[in-house]
Amino acid sequence: MAERRVFAPAAVAPIGFAVFALLGAVVLGIVEDLGPVEALFTATSAVCVTGLTVVDTDSLSRTGQTIILALIQIGGLGTMTLGVLLVRALGRRLSLEGESQFTGEQGGTGAGRLALIVAGFTLVIEGLGFLGLRGRVGTGDFDAMFLSVSAFCNAGFSPLAGSLAAHRDDSAVISVMLVLIFLGGLGFPVLRSLGRRLWRQKHRGPRFSLHTRLALGGSAVLLFGGALILMLLEGAGPGDALFLSVAGSRAGFQTMPMAHIGAAGFLILCLLMFVGGSPAGTAGGVKTTTFLLCLVAGRGLARRESIVMGGRTIPDDLVRRAISIVSASVAAVLVTALGLFVLTPPHIAGSVPPSSHGPFATLLFEAFSAVGTVGLSTGVTPHLTTPAHLLLVLAMWAGRVGPLSLALLAFDKGPTPMVTYPQERVLVG
Repeated sequence: MAERRVFAPAAVAPIGFAVFALLGAVVLGIVEDLGPVEALFTATSAVCVTGLTVVDTDSLSRTGQTIILALIQIGGLGTMTLGVLLVRALGRRLSLEGESQFTGEQGGTGAGRLALIVAGFTLVIEGLGFLGLRGRVGTGDFDAMFLSVSAFCNAGFSPLAGSLAAHRDDSAVISVMLVLIFLGGLGFPVLRSLGRRLWRQKHRGPRFSLHTRLALGGSAVLLFGGALILMLLEGAGPGDALFLSVAGSRAGFQTMPMAHIGAAGFLILCLLMFVGGSPAGTAGGVKTTTFLLCLVAGRGLARRESIVMGGRTIPDDLVRRAISIVSASVAAVLVTALGLFVLTPPHIAGSVPPSSHGPFATLLFEAFSAVGTVGLSTGVTPHLTTPAHLLLVLAMWAGRVGPLSLALLAFDKGPTPMVTYPQERVLVG
């Protein structure tokens, strides 16, 4: 009997997101009569839950907005659910190590059952968000549902003109959106851990796992720290600063133009977009736990010590994986920014706010937003050239699937090399 082929987990994310982006582009192009590049850009931004746009979402028909909403939901469910569905659709089986990576657990819950749990969490939270927004935004229930899904999936798309600018002073709407964005960026393992603690154990069970503690602590420090810096350096009010900090690290909803942000705020927002949310969630970036691990690893590696966090020793392979993800993401941002600068005439890059930051800073901001799949924009994206739009499409796709693929590659163990080479030291530092 022929051996059944095992589908490589590392290939799930790139293939899955590319397939849905292409299908969405075809449907959007037909329904909305968009050009090929416009349709591909919009579909990729939606399925990669980014939020960068070349066509205003509020100008599309309800059918077009529904297609975007479906793409956001598919992308927001993340690689776990998408990977399980794709593998089963192809009629192949996951290796045990691959299934462990998708479930995030050592045995117990299978990948298929966990996919249902992920979907259940998503629908319940989005439903509660819809109830909180209903009657407060837009012209009907569709707008409230769209915003709820887009916020929890950290997509940043809005069916309203000006994103959320009209609701900047509506504390109820802003509060609901903040909660949805924050929960979506925490990651499904953390949400499940919180749900188990609150529903079953009622604070009497074992303490949270190291991952949950790092995700919660890292998110809190990042979001409240970012808000505090924006208040001190930019003079933003507490509400505006907190929303901008949350939206800057996870979803590209805007309550004010980026022209109002100074150079210091620009830098902070770029850092927030680069770090993003937590693993197995709907936010992009290198992830909070990855960033924290790299910060701690620097000191430990320099001293040749074991990496210890929260009273636990971190395996060496996780350290290497975290460093690889951060290094690849830095390279992706720099390559994207340089490519945009080469492909965009200076008069275009400097013709829209915030032109005071200069063309390269403006394009660098868009690069961070695309690779981090955040969606905050200076407003220059619709004015870029067609090659620049295609570069951003590639950046959004790579930013969404890159960290996931690098993480999964650790489970695709190749053959043991037959040849080893002698060591030789080089000068560093």
